Amino acid sequence: MTQTGETSYATIRHVLIVDDEVEFVKTLKRHLKRQSFTLKTASDGCEAMELMGRMAGEEGVFDLVVSDVVMPNMDGIQLLEAIKEHHPETSVLLLTGFGENGMAGGAIRKEMDDFHQKPITPQKMLDLIHHIDQRRSINMGLQRTDLYDDTDHLQKEHGSQQSRP
Repeated sequence: MTQTGETSYATIRHVLIVDDEVEFVKTLKRHLKRQSFTLKTASDGCEAMELMGRMAGEEGVFDLVVSDVVMPNMDGIQLLEAIKEHHPETSVLLLTGFGENGMAGGAIRKEMDDFHQKPITPQKMLDLIHHIDQRRSINMGLQRTDLYDDTDHLQKEHGSQQSRP
């Protein structure tokens, strides 16, 4: 925590909120801004994917997408699949007003980073984001370790080739 009581997030800074409920988006945005997140919003999956495409070219990708499941045009499940195809480094938190029964099968659960039933309190949202951030940090640490292991292996392999006559 910082001196102002904010939790610091190691890997999540840019958040996209996708929901067609305007008041929910306003409330969530107000609470997340207090934690110094950079926020953008979209009202459905199609608008979210357009925004993600533009952002990838300009400012980089979103670290986290918080999306409702039931929306017009492109729902949250379709959005999740599109994100994992085009922006696999982006974490996805799905929200549903229908409980787990409103979620698709196990394959979808494996793709998303977390989900929660609506309504959700601001503190619960921050707790979920914190847990996703922790998992991302661990995964990035593991990826860095794997890169270091690969580099060591390549250096040893390259070094042993150089020492051959």
